[in-house]
Amino acid sequence: MNFKRVNDLTGWVVCLIASLVYVLTAEKSGSFWDCGEFVAAAYKLQLPHPPGAPVFTILGRFFIVLFGDNPQTAAKAVNIMNALASGFTILFLFWTITHFARKLVSGLAIEPTRAQTATIMGAGVVGALAYTFTDSFWYSAVEGEVYALSSFFTALIFWAMLKWERADVAAGTDRQLRNYADRWIVFIAFMTGLAIGVHLLGLLTIPALVMIYYYRRYEYTRKGAIYAFLLGCVITGVVQVAVIQWTVKLAGKFDIFFVNNFNLPFFTGFILFFLILGTGIWWGLRVARNNGWSFLRLGLWSFVFIMLGYSLYATTLLRSNANPSIDMNNVDNPMSLNYYLGREQYGSAPLLAGPYFTAEYQRDANGQVVLKEGDMKYTKGTDRYIALGRSQEPEYEGKVLFPRIWDRSNDQRHADFYADWLNLGRSQDQQTGQTVYETPTYGDNIKWFVTYQMGHMYWRYFMWNFAGRQNDIQGFGSKRDGNWISGISFIDNMRLGDQQMLPESIRNNKASNKLLLLPFLLGVFGCVFHFLKDRRDWVVSFLLFFFTGLAIVLYLNQPGNQPRERDYAFAGSFYAFAIWIGLSVVGFVRLAQERADRKTLYNTFVYGALATLIITLMSNTTITPGAALGSSVITALLYVALTGLIYFVVNAVAGKGDVLKPSTAALATLLCLSAPIVMASQEWDDHDRSKKTLAPDVARDYLEACAPNAILFTFGDNDTYPLWYAQEVEGVRPDIRIINTSLLGIDWYVNQLRYKVNESAPIDVIWNANQITGLGYIQYNPQGATDTPVPLYNLMKDVVGPQLINEDKTNIQATFSSKNVIVPVDAAAVRGNGTAMAADTLIPQMQLDLPARYLTLDQLTILNVIAANAQKGWQRPIYFTSPYGELGFAQYLRKEGMSYRLTPVVNSFPQQHWTVEMELRKNQMGGAGVMDNNLDVMKDVLLNKFGAGGANLGGNYFDEENRRHLISIRSTFAEAAGNLADKGRKAEAAQLLG
Repeated sequence: MNFKRVNDLTGWVVCLIASLVYVLTAEKSGSFWDCGEFVAAAYKLQLPHPPGAPVFTILGRFFIVLFGDNPQTAAKAVNIMNALASGFTILFLFWTITHFARKLVSGLAIEPTRAQTATIMGAGVVGALAYTFTDSFWYSAVEGEVYALSSFFTALIFWAMLKWERADVAAGTDRQLRNYADRWIVFIAFMTGLAIGVHLLGLLTIPALVMIYYYRRYEYTRKGAIYAFLLGCVITGVVQVAVIQWTVKLAGKFDIFFVNNFNLPFFTGFILFFLILGTGIWWGLRVARNNGWSFLRLGLWSFVFIMLGYSLYATTLLRSNANPSIDMNNVDNPMSLNYYLGREQYGSAPLLAGPYFTAEYQRDANGQVVLKEGDMKYTKGTDRYIALGRSQEPEYEGKVLFPRIWDRSNDQRHADFYADWLNLGRSQDQQTGQTVYETPTYGDNIKWFVTYQMGHMYWRYFMWNFAGRQNDIQGFGSKRDGNWISGISFIDNMRLGDQQMLPESIRNNKASNKLLLLPFLLGVFGCVFHFLKDRRDWVVSFLLFFFTGLAIVLYLNQPGNQPRERDYAFAGSFYAFAIWIGLSVVGFVRLAQERADRKTLYNTFVYGALATLIITLMSNTTITPGAALGSSVITALLYVALTGLIYFVVNAVAGKGDVLKPSTAALATLLCLSAPIVMASQEWDDHDRSKKTLAPDVARDYLEACAPNAILFTFGDNDTYPLWYAQEVEGVRPDIRIINTSLLGIDWYVNQLRYKVNESAPIDVIWNANQITGLGYIQYNPQGATDTPVPLYNLMKDVVGPQLINEDKTNIQATFSSKNVIVPVDAAAVRGNGTAMAADTLIPQMQLDLPARYLTLDQLTILNVIAANAQKGWQRPIYFTSPYGELGFAQYLRKEGMSYRLTPVVNSFPQQHWTVEMELRKNQMGGAGVMDNNLDVMKDVLLNKFGAGGANLGGNYFDEENRRHLISIRSTFAEAAGNLADKGRKAEAAQLLG
């Protein structure tokens, strides 16, 4: 059997193993975080959050249909799609490793011997299986998110370039065959275009691909290699900016010109732009062919196929015009598509220059903040585009190079986290009440970059995957939570203290995975050996490792206090490291075979120990310097001991002589297989989600507790996306309107409330689309203010509303002058629809105290919905998934199930308790909780409608986020039972606790 057949068959066996692992452990239904949104988007071909994922949604829809187009199997179908995509990722990884291994063992042009083939296959099996069982990749492989499919495209694109290299080697000097081999590059371009429709991570392979091309087609010089690297970076930037954003942006400008100036239909200029672009490409191909410019021809064809793959984004325009339930950014015109692709609602972080988070605003001679204007913003009107004004950003004093501590917002405690991490002093401004922080130094800036962004947010994750993980509790720098461990007690205890002293619940956490450093040390050995024996291929592998890992750290410039761990973003980097784990097999075999090469043996130990020391130090940035250095030195010594032991054993079996024996390859493979075996045994129990249904059950718990035709305000990813999934896919309570407050600050989302969704009637937001478009906030104007309460509906409709009627949307300056507002109560209506119970004491009107300085669009919308609903006789019940009290109505909230219903009654949670609640939360001391319950409703929904996601099944693992929701469910049962007991209804309380 020749090498190709062995390579193909072994690869498919490894692929089958990986696919089987992922299919068996795939989540049974929907998951938390973005999964619910993506599954719902795939089920009905809807539009998820920017920049969208049309390829993912189309493929997801295909698998859903393949599984019978059944609401009950839709999430499982998408999960299986990702499981299979991940299995094929392992296939391409195997073939990638065997390609590099073959070049190290025999070369591409020579058919390997039997022993050489065994060595190459051993490398592929070890590396591919090691990556199969890595923590981060396995996590993404079994849920309905985009990262598994993104990894598939990354692996496919990189492998395809190696196929090009092999084809180019086979072509030799035959020009026609070499041009024929270039078909692989065109294929790569098409796959890159498709990958854009999943996630932009696929673009990060480009610098490595360019180096493969350079090393193969050009005579190597140091200057040439540097130019090739820079060209690869430029191409990456061109694709990300020019291809993805500028083409659509220019097409949008064309559309504005033709629609606004010639009264032509929407999309006229958009289509014309691409016709002109296509004509230019056709002309360029003719010129290239006539002049024999093969490089230009290849470049143009590559551009064509990138655009062909990228063109699937046209489906977002088609689907958005159908007004689906999930229609992020309302991408029904070219300019909205431009904003969608640019992810403009999320903002951006400074990279090369910018301010510290403590920087003051620049002010002009009049004391006004200096604003930097950007592009004009447009929205689609009835027959033309309406200018909304230019984007504006404040200018800051004291910009620095390479700013890392930049985010001054504190709504997610980013500024506080900077101060805590860097030990910066803080005080309170006596006039404004705002926190004032000590100005950081440039040393603090670099410290944040090294210790937090690099150490905590990358190298810690790296060691999770290849050394071991302490537990699944999100880490913020303490020794107890979320660190990496090895399972070697004297190293772990030196770094983090005696691990046996931890509470049993943490010590026995299923995500406590002890890999004994085996994958890490083997990977370092393979990396160093690759560096010593094939510098060019090492550069290629390293560029893949760097751009899919550390380069992302540089680009994201993350602030602290992230809402979740971010290891999934760096899976491509761990993929590259798995290549070196596999190549460790080749290293041990060749060192044993070439025992006369003492220099390579010596350098492998020395360089490897040094690399181990540096990486371990980088991953120890949150502990004391002495412990970091001591544990890193010990880890480096362990590297020498482990690799030396394996070399000694393999060398002993190899015997004398330079002839490679199959037994040598087999032994090296078996010894290195210890790494993936340990990984599988440690990781399985916390990656098996096959019995878990908690996310859809939590969604059902929220929805089923609501009265008919309710309005439910949600606040975060995990009380929104699972609910979208439950409604859109499983059809749970389609009468309820879910309103995500995180999106209420954006005009297109507020305007979408005015449409019917599923069985939920349109919502009256008082203002029309023109009044809402372009609105960000209104300011408080104390002139004319009185202490007399003003009806909220009248304030919004008759006072604020007319100020928003302005065709020139570039100059909206609306104000309000009344902070004390009232909402009338229709007693008959609220008793009739169950908002108030028979025993309740109704109030004639709800009185609210509005924030004094300004009201943002999200706050305005909540107020408008409440006011308009009251004006119509309290037609629809209003709920919140959290006890929201920022606008003064916390005292009117009553708990029903896990949600809080707005009730105009005298209850046991007055507004002053909300103040205490917020202080407790601010100081991270928990909260008092809303104790007023509708006990009859609570008892009914808890006993008859609540689910717990398989918590009753033995061996079912729930990570920290899942446990948080389970605890919330249990607390709701306990709270209701306690209140029932207080009312003397002890038998009913016992039912809840039984």
